[in-house]
Amino acid sequence: MTTDQAAPPVEAGTAADSLARLHFRAASVFLALGAVAGLAAAIQLSAPGLLGIGALTYGRIYPVFTGALLFGWATIGLIGAIYYLLPRLTGSPLEDEALARISFWLILIGTALGIGAIWGGGNQGLPMFEFPFYVDIVLIVGYAGVTRVVSRTATSHREPRVYISVWFFVAAVWWLLFSYVVGSLAWFKGADLEIANRFAENGLLLLWVVPAGLGILYYLIPKITDSALYSNKLAVVSFWTLAGSFAWVGAHTFTFGPGADWLETINVVFGVAMLVPIIAVAANVLLTADWQRAGDSISFRLAMAGTAFFALLGVQVLAQAFRASSTVVQFTSWTEAGFVIAVIGAGSLWLMALIVELRGGGRVPFYLTTSALTVLVGTLWLGGLLAGFTWSSGPRSQDFDNFGEGFVNTTAQLAGFDALRWIAWLVLAAGLIVFAVRTVTARRWDFVAVDAPSDAVPGPETGVLPPGQIAFASVLVVGLAFVTTVLFPALDASDEEPSLLAISSRDYDAFAESVGTPQAALLLDELGLDPIRIAEGRDVYISEGCVYCHTQQVRANVADVGLGAVTTRADVTLTSPALLGRIRLGPDLGHAGRRPLTDDVDWLMTYLADPQAVRSWSSSPSYDYLSDADLNALAQYIVSLQ
Repeated sequence: MTTDQAAPPVEAGTAADSLARLHFRAASVFLALGAVAGLAAAIQLSAPGLLGIGALTYGRIYPVFTGALLFGWATIGLIGAIYYLLPRLTGSPLEDEALARISFWLILIGTALGIGAIWGGGNQGLPMFEFPFYVDIVLIVGYAGVTRVVSRTATSHREPRVYISVWFFVAAVWWLLFSYVVGSLAWFKGADLEIANRFAENGLLLLWVVPAGLGILYYLIPKITDSALYSNKLAVVSFWTLAGSFAWVGAHTFTFGPGADWLETINVVFGVAMLVPIIAVAANVLLTADWQRAGDSISFRLAMAGTAFFALLGVQVLAQAFRASSTVVQFTSWTEAGFVIAVIGAGSLWLMALIVELRGGGRVPFYLTTSALTVLVGTLWLGGLLAGFTWSSGPRSQDFDNFGEGFVNTTAQLAGFDALRWIAWLVLAAGLIVFAVRTVTARRWDFVAVDAPSDAVPGPETGVLPPGQIAFASVLVVGLAFVTTVLFPALDASDEEPSLLAISSRDYDAFAESVGTPQAALLLDELGLDPIRIAEGRDVYISEGCVYCHTQQVRANVADVGLGAVTTRADVTLTSPALLGRIRLGPDLGHAGRRPLTDDVDWLMTYLADPQAVRSWSSSPSYDYLSDADLNALAQYIVSLQ
């Protein structure tokens, strides 16, 4: 697992080089799209009426931003990086080239169709997994093809040594496939679906983007510095501890949620364990790096910057896993920082480092991107802390509520941070777009020749397994994590009866067919609501991406005092998806129908059509592009949230 001097080159990388270039260029198009979408989303928070187009409301543009950067840029780009590096690490040509090309087109077309569906109002209410079912099937087939190509190439290696990067690449593609299958095929309902969705999201970020990026890092640093990796054993430790900890923290954003308390304990324990691979990677890279020899290399700087953001993941996860800190940061912009750190920070910077090493340049994007990312993460973290403390101060002082007119205390406090966020995004988008354009238009690529297998056969190394066993072990680890943190909680509560709240106001499948319970009929008649219109309004709520701005989850902590009864598993057992939400850019809506003003359909229709005319401080976009029927249905749905 070291980097040695090159042996005479062999013709093993021609097909891989062509495929890598194709992936890098396609990924860069999505990078530019994601950068523009991220900027548009940031502007919407400060000036929700500025863009004035239905397709650019925050609820639609934010999942376009995450989808373009995660599935378009990071995933396609990292697959291209793996195709390029595997022949150089194994001494073998890329296996199943035809399947690799077919998989590329399936993933490219599927991702484009999925983003287009979201943009057109086709959200599914499942963050990170918003693509329509037919797109999910296309992507699963494409990812399965990639997994086969990578696994076969790795297991047919001619190089007698097994490099640590190969381990990360093989494990990462299996984790990608497993996570996407779990996240896209909604097998659960209610809180169980929420937990499964978060497990799968965690898998995409921490078990796909990060490990694939680490494979690039372990290749690049020794190559750029022309020195062997400081410690093979430390690299092995980083792999196994990453696999053994990152897979188990999927519900770290579900603290205080309607789940089992022991699940929170698991997230805390393994959240602390995450520090081991983070420290191991950082130590190995820093002790390998030769700053005097490689300090001027832009590729080296990008790789080290990515490592710095990787180190921040420990803080990000632990702050949301511990109850004490989660009371403050949960549902704030701290949540958004997780995606930014993992995908744009660590994963993207490592991928950019490899591309810059191959095509040159990159100085301007490096300075723009890293400086803007630093400001952006700082803004999200500090803004999250301020919002969390504001939410706690209201109930403590009894001066204001965290809903209605009282929510102005949150938006006013965050106005400066929102403005700084879009300024940071303006610089970041400029850096990413410059990088994307130069990658798409690059004519000269300095692809390294594939070395012949080394003559010396190394002795056995402790902990070193062949790629086939790594694939099996990777699936076993993530499978155990899935059974423990997703399946067991679902089975543990499988016999739980729905609450009165669930059967009277949240049985949407029954509402759609107008066959609700007597309790529901009595309540809705008293409220003057039509069950069919409520079900239709919920569909509008989902399609417009309202879950990206509002939660429907009241927690058992001081910040949520006054918002209504604490949300339980039994309250959402009939709903799919549960729409509990991740962030409160607007107030919680879990019991909105019990509050003044939001218990009035007419007032809500007026507000939804022009929020700033009713509340000048509101950051909500206008939904005046919806028909009167859709506005009425959405208003009835909100009133029904008792």
